[in-house]
This record gives sequence, C-alpha cells and structure tokens, in this order.
Amino acid sequence: FALFALDSIAVAAQGLMPTVLADGGPGAARIVANRLLVWGLGGGVLSGSLLALGSGSIPAIFTDAVAVQTSAAPLIFLIALLQPLAGLVFTWDGIFQGLTDYAYLAVAMAISAGFTIAALQVDALHDSLQGVWICFSLFLVFRGIGLAWRFWGPGPLSKNEDRGPESSGA
Repeated sequence: FALFALDSIAVAAQGLMPTVLADGGPGAARIVANRLLVWGLGGGVLSGSLLALGSGSIPAIFTDAVAVQTSAAPLIFLIALLQPLAGLVFTWDGIFQGLTDYAYLAVAMAISAGFTIAALQVDALHDSLQGVWICFSLFLVFRGIGLAWRFWGPGPLSKNEDRGPESSGA
C-alpha cells in the first residue's frame, strides 16, 4: 500500500510538471515541485509511521512461524524508516520524468545500482536477508543523493534555467 500511495504523488508530478513549466516557466515549476516534495515527504512519514507501528504484528499476517516473524519484524521497521526518503525519491522520479530528464534518471539509476551491487559483494551483506535489505536501503540512499543533487543543483529547474531569451542578450 505504501508503494502505491507514494507513487501516486510521482504520477501527479509527471502530469503537473510539463503543464506548469509550459504555462509559468521554471520558477513556477520549482514552486509546484517543492509542494509535491512536501506531499511526498508527508506521505512517506505517514506510511513509515504506520509500518513502524505495525512492524511487530505485520509478519503474523503472513506466517505462523515465530522464527520468520522474529526475523521479519526488524526488516519491516527498517522499511518503515526508509519511507520518508522513498517518498522524496519517488516524487523526484515523477518530477524529472515530467520534465523529460530521462537521460539523467537512467545514468543516476545505473550509478546507484552499481554502488549497490558493489555493496552486495561484502561478505557480511550478501549472506543474509538483513544484508540484502541493507543494500536495498543503500540503493535508495544513493538514488536520493543523486536526485537531490539534480533538483537543487544543475538540473532543469536550476536558477540558471530561469533566464529566458530576453535576459541572455539575444
């Protein structure tokens, strides 16, 4: 449920960003993007809180095996902690997809995956379910870093993009 709830904000961003950019320019698009990020973060906090509250009882829905329940509970709690970041990452995905920044998204995803695959080679991480989830967490962190850099740095909504032809001397 958390995935679909958070992804719905990304879908909204995909539709809103090109319209706002065309109608109001990069400044207006930045304002809408910031609002979408607030919603993404809020959705992540809400879904993370619900998962954290249920982390001890959710495994029992899927299995009667106490050993599995005991192993799964901390992983569900880890997933809960990641939800605010996931909300931002999913929203940034939608923002950049709406801005047709596909090349950057592809490169950033490949780099994040490369770092994650490298982390999976560490013996302590690839031999357990907990290690795999830690690596997935790293993947989300790497994606968040790359997308935040693009959003606040030299991306399609950077301050330098606010200049139209009238200010460039043309």
